[in-house]
Amino acid sequence: MSTLHPALSIPGNFTGTTIRHEKQSGLPVTVTRHHPAGDVGYGGAHVTVVHGDDDTLYGYTRQTVGFTADAMPTPRDAEQVAREFLRDLDPDLAAGLAVQWIDRHDETITTATGERETVSGMKVKTRHSSGLYTWVIVGTGNRIITYERDIEWNSSHSRRNTAMWLHDAWVTARDAGGPELGGLHAPLDA
Repeated sequence: MSTLHPALSIPGNFTGTTIRHEKQSGLPVTVTRHHPAGDVGYGGAHVTVVHGDDDTLYGYTRQTVGFTADAMPTPRDAEQVAREFLRDLDPDLAAGLAVQWIDRHDETITTATGERETVSGMKVKTRHSSGLYTWVIVGTGNRIITYERDIEWNSSHSRRNTAMWLHDAWVTARDAGGPELGGLHAPLDA
């Protein structure tokens, strides 16, 4: 597995439980999902990483408790953290990005005890000069919760075309063999 950027982490009590070889926008990727020891279900705490075969980091999410709304960074701080992370990760990518908007973003996970927890952060959504989108969600302590890059948006269908390997609801719908989730969750070409 490729190494992670220093700003990204996997908690010490998490284990690599799932490795998938998939496609994202036609490119081969490896999706590695880490769970707390003993908790292998979808919908709960996890860290998922998407690496391209060329070692490009396409996505990362850390859906864990502790990212609370009362400790989110300001939009200005979130933008600064996101810009520094993107410049360090891939200066060429960062040079072509323009901020589209910055706003609060929430996800919900279920803890091992069955409680629902909200993972809150400030989302910095950017668009590259190529037309593809990249975003960084910054949470408590200016830590990165989520990063995704090279996301293709299909305006005529009001949804993304790019596979959603970081999103449990999309993965479980796809794996169940039924239709992928509609609306914002239904890429046309994984």
